[in-house]
Amino acid sequence: MKAAILLYGPNIALLDNRYKFCTFINYQNILPMLLAILIPFLSFFVRGKILTGIVCLLLQATVIGWIPAAIWAVMSLSNERAEKRNNKLIKAVQEAGKR
Repeated sequence: MKAAILLYGPNIALLDNRYKFCTFINYQNILPMLLAILIPFLSFFVRGKILTGIVCLLLQATVIGWIPAAIWAVMSLSNERAEKRNNKLIKAVQEAGKR
């Protein structure tokens, strides 16, 4: 499979000649996800959720607790992104209704 990778701005474009499609990956979204998977408690600290980060660190302190902590951090990050997206949509609909 031949593919080309183009870097410009905050995006990475993956061009696949076989299937004739282009996929854009925003690496600014990938880094927080990697942080949530590799160091779950730090993901909460960076987002300002200190108490949640401490609880996650206690869970993560055991080897068995690492996987649930990583899943929790990833789900929390996904929910936060969805909440921001929903708030943007609600604001746009409200502004369109005022016109």
